Formats: sequence, C-alpha cells, structure tokens
Amino acid sequence: MSPLVYYAHLAQDKLCNLLPYKHWQTLQSYSVNVGEMAAEFAWVFGAQEIACQTGQLHDLGKYSVAFNHRLPASPSADHSTAGAKIAKMLASGWVPKYKLWLSFLG
Repeated sequence: MSPLVYYAHLAQDKLCNLLPYKHWQTLQSYSVNVGEMAAEFAWVFGAQEIACQTGQLHDLGKYSVAFNHRLPASPSADHSTAGAKIAKMLASGWVPKYKLWLSFLG
C-alpha cells in the first residue's frame, strides 16, 4: 500500500476540467513555498526565520483527510487552526522579541 499523499491545491485546465493528480501541488511543496515567501516578506524587519516557520504552520490543517476530500469539491475545511494552536504552544519558548507576536494569537 502506497503512502497517502496530501495536496494543497488541485490543478485544472483552461476549461476548468480537473487534471490528473500528477499536476496537483503537494502539501509538502506548498508549505515550503509559503514559508519561503513569508520569509522574503519579513526580511525588511529581520524576522525571516519566524516568518518561514509561521508560513509553514499556517497550512498544517491541510494534512487531514477532510481537506484532501474537499479539494475536488467546493465545501471548505478548516486548515489554519491546527497550525495556529501549535504556534501558540511553541511561542512560549521563543525569545522575548516575539512576545508581541504571541499576544496577537490570543
């Protein structure tokens, strides 16, 4: 039995027909891309590392059967709460300059 592959985004052709799975973006690839993009945006204020980690955590909830089943259809599935909860748990161990960031998580 092959391991379950999780996807972040499906792929469609110009007529909106669903393309085969080999064209879909995997969640692993997508999370790396989001983290890198977040780090680029955070460069101006020197927070590349935390931005990269936060970007990757944001989509952690997409690692679920519910989200994988949602992709070909339209109902939404929560994908950001799981990462936010983990970020909040980890934030208590981060250096003081990130305490302000923690306060925004509630």
